[in-house]
Amino acid sequence: MNIFKALGCETRYRMLKILLNEEIHVSGLAKKVGISTPAAIKHVKILERAGLIRKRKIGKIHLLRANPENIYAMLDELCEPATVEVEKGASVLDALRKVSGVSVSKIGDTEYVLAIDGEKGYFVYEVNGEVLEMPMNQCKLYEDRKIMLKELIPVTKRYLDVRVKK
Repeated sequence: MNIFKALGCETRYRMLKILLNEEIHVSGLAKKVGISTPAAIKHVKILERAGLIRKRKIGKIHLLRANPENIYAMLDELCEPATVEVEKGASVLDALRKVSGVSVSKIGDTEYVLAIDGEKGYFVYEVNGEVLEMPMNQCKLYEDRKIMLKELIPVTKRYLDVRVKK
C-alpha cells in the first residue's frame, strides 16, 4: 500500500505519531486517539500493509510500534539526485560546492555544510552507503560514487523535568 494513502487519514497520522514515541497495545492506542478498538484495528492493518508499523508478540498480546526504518527509507525515495562532475582526486566537499542550494562555510580550519536550500542544520555524509570518519574535504574521489547528505535531527528520546532540592 502507498504510504501517502496510509497517511492520508488524520486518524492514522495521529496513530503513527503516537507509535513513534511509544510501544502500545491496540486498545490503548484506540483510547488515546478516541476511537473504538475495532476501528483502530482496521487502521492498524492499513498502517501495517504500508510498512509503517510493526507488531511484537508477548504471549497473546500484540504491541504496536512505528517502523522508523521504513518511514525514512520511503522519504529518501522522494529525494531527487543531483549529478555533478569533478576532477579525479576532488574531495566530497568539492563535489558538494557544485550543488545548487548547498551552503558551505569555514569554521576554524574546517569547512562544513551549514545549510541545504536555505535550511540550516548539522549534516553528515555517506559515500556509497558508508559513513566515513573523515572531514568532507579530506575524502577524495577517484571513481564515480553516490554521496548522500543527511541532516542530524535532534529527536527527543527522554524528557526530564529535573528539580533541585533546596
